Amino acid sequence: MGFSRKLAFKPGRVPTVAFLIVFPILLALGSWQLDRSEKKSLLVQQKNERTNKSEVALENFEVNIEDLRYLSVKISGRYDGAHQFLLDNQSVQMKPGYFVLTPLIVAGKGFAVLVNRGWVPLGVSREILPDIALVEESVSISGIIDVFPGVGYRLEGAENPTDNWPAVVQLIDVETLSKLLDYPLLPYQVLLKKGQPGGYLREWESRFTETITPEKHVGYAVQWFSLGFVLAVIFLWNGFKKNER
Repeated sequence: MGFSRKLAFKPGRVPTVAFLIVFPILLALGSWQLDRSEKKSLLVQQKNERTNKSEVALENFEVNIEDLRYLSVKISGRYDGAHQFLLDNQSVQMKPGYFVLTPLIVAGKGFAVLVNRGWVPLGVSREILPDIALVEESVSISGIIDVFPGVGYRLEGAENPTDNWPAVVQLIDVETLSKLLDYPLLPYQVLLKKGQPGGYLREWESRFTETITPEKHVGYAVQWFSLGFVLAVIFLWNGFKKNER
């Protein structure tokens, strides 16, 4: 009796369904990471170009924040020290704390801008807030224009600050805060530069580096694509079976 052997691709229904579901997801995740890498590469280039430019004047509300981001700015006005905000859930070196956001009423204008005066630690408890008092007087400061810190998942009511001052808030929404302050706020923050008085811990450069790392996203993309490749190899290897006749 003679026998012949041949390869037949019979992966089975369950493995096939699982492969058709998981494999496209892995490819999509890899592509998403490459897209994020490209966008953050543009941000790095944008930051390097703009931080070396001369200081600009504050723009009014009809502006695209991406056109101003990372530009240096010089502002004269008066701090509203009685109405400050503590932006919660901001960590530095794995330590919890707040960003201190103080409204600066711009001289000769009918609006204010939130100045990020830096980071302060949480303290012994959330019931005892840090002392961020400052003298309300005319100031002239230098800073960097930037977007407000975002959140991974927006909880309902996160934009509403607490009733006391300084007010603790989870998410900056300028429309909500403008109504509370009774004067308009510009739709971006100004990061108080190092060396400027009245500030706290300001590691802006390292923070930019942490949040803008295109290489890290490329590494994640390689991982997702590698998982997809391994999955495809396992699927094909298990699908081919030798049959004897």
